[in-house]
Amino acid sequence: MSTKKVYSILSIFVVCLLLAACSPVPEEAVAPEREIEQPLQELEAAVVSKNEELTEKYVERYSYPDEIDAELIQPTSSNYAVNGTLIVEGTIGNLEGLVTDYAWIQLHYMNDSIAIPTDAIQDQYVPIEDGKFKLETQLFHGEGEYGIYVMLPANDTTVEDYYDAFHFTVFNVNPAAHREITYTPLAMKADLTFSEPASGLLEASEVVTLTGNIDPVAYEGKSLLFELRKDGHYSIHQTVIEDGQFSIDIPLWYGQGIHELLVFISEEEDDLQLGTVLYLDSTDDSGLQTIQTHPAFLEHGFNLVSPQQGGDSTDLTYRITGSIDKSLPVSAEVTNLWVSASKGEDTSMSVIPVNDFQFDDEFYLRFGPGLYTVKIWLQDHESTTMDLLFFTEVADFVVNNTNPDDKRDLLPSRGIQSDAPEIIALANQLTNEGMTDYEKAKAIYEYTAKNVSYDVNKLKNIGNEWDDSALKTLELKSGICVDYAYLAAALLRALGLETRYIVGTAGPSFDPENHAWVEVKADGKWIMMDPTWGSGYIEHNKFVPAYTEDYFNPKPDKLKKHKREGVEY
Repeated sequence: MSTKKVYSILSIFVVCLLLAACSPVPEEAVAPEREIEQPLQELEAAVVSKNEELTEKYVERYSYPDEIDAELIQPTSSNYAVNGTLIVEGTIGNLEGLVTDYAWIQLHYMNDSIAIPTDAIQDQYVPIEDGKFKLETQLFHGEGEYGIYVMLPANDTTVEDYYDAFHFTVFNVNPAAHREITYTPLAMKADLTFSEPASGLLEASEVVTLTGNIDPVAYEGKSLLFELRKDGHYSIHQTVIEDGQFSIDIPLWYGQGIHELLVFISEEEDDLQLGTVLYLDSTDDSGLQTIQTHPAFLEHGFNLVSPQQGGDSTDLTYRITGSIDKSLPVSAEVTNLWVSASKGEDTSMSVIPVNDFQFDDEFYLRFGPGLYTVKIWLQDHESTTMDLLFFTEVADFVVNNTNPDDKRDLLPSRGIQSDAPEIIALANQLTNEGMTDYEKAKAIYEYTAKNVSYDVNKLKNIGNEWDDSALKTLELKSGICVDYAYLAAALLRALGLETRYIVGTAGPSFDPENHAWVEVKADGKWIMMDPTWGSGYIEHNKFVPAYTEDYFNPKPDKLKKHKREGVEY
């Protein structure tokens, strides 16, 4: 008997750009479709000829259709030929308990001559109405063999899943290719449609323009989010919906070849769901030279002296220089810029000061060689809370790092000024050349835990501040968890030890708090240290110094209340 396979609809959740832990000009797009004129009679004859070659097989039927009384009306057999158009039609007799009213039909192109692996699959969702569903679509890659999988919604109301129902193969004799824009059920319910582009796979140069509509009654969201991917790189773009319409220009930053563009819509607050996927074929490298600007760029009168275009190559560091218009009232509040540099899934954040409306500073490309997406941000002071810092995007561009080394855990970073003379001097004072890495790490832990007092007032009334850093902690000799972690990490990196600033939660499982600690590579092994918890405890809203070594390379029982969420750079 066939086993029942489970499939879940893709969902993606929004993550804030920065979690500050605390605790204790477009060219016309042309679709690259193969429009091959061939007499209809020849194609129909080809279908007959191909069907004579193929051995007829029954459609593969799984066990789940029996549970919901589902039947496939067409096709009635597997391994048959068509002239470009696929028709799948079926019925469901028992609709009770179905978790969704859409059938999921997946088309797999089986031949090798495909641009990229994801382009070899197309997902189609078809409404189930009065127990019937029907799909009529063009086979997207032209001539060749396709595997077709029909999946029907589960009747288990606890999860939103699909189960395998039917499988068959079909051979397309028509060489013309056209990839339709297909939508997920959520997108169809919101009536999301694109007026441009007209195809799900199109050729473009530098920038692609997307325009479309969405039902403002069915969709309560105010914007759409787009994620552009290629070769492990990605960038995020967003457009506002006005009166049910949207338009956005997206630069194809990552050179020649297929860029994958995922379009997301919100189902609930901070919950993004996939709406559709488009494939954009870049014909040249000019997209790398585009600097994408956002409304804040004009609102603050930004002038970028350098760079003036994207696509620069550099060795490890990159400098940005420019000014903002001092005659604009909104510019007076800008004291610094925030710069994120992303390579694949890794992102670092740097702060660049703005003095007398001028900025000129550099930042590290710390994750090794390759293309980085660089974004310039302004801090949104009105939206800042105790736990989170919110930002407004100013401009985006691409930079190529030629340095061969990945130095993510050794270089100075935001809040971790391991190259500052006073940090280096202190680190050398606390250690000596005869010590092992482990002993050096323990000395740094002990100093931090014994010399920094926990600031209960900051925890309760202020929270994280944008200028929290190792140097600030060293000066004040007080702080919360981020401050302990910044100082310890800076001292460790100053000694040449690979060190990570860790964010997560700690405390009782029923009420954990945001927290930060440190991981350091000592004598070839990564160990954890939490100088905040090693410094003492809070009693009657006052900090009681009580140094303990329990949270230096702690035993497992000491880590039960810590939950690691990731590394922040």
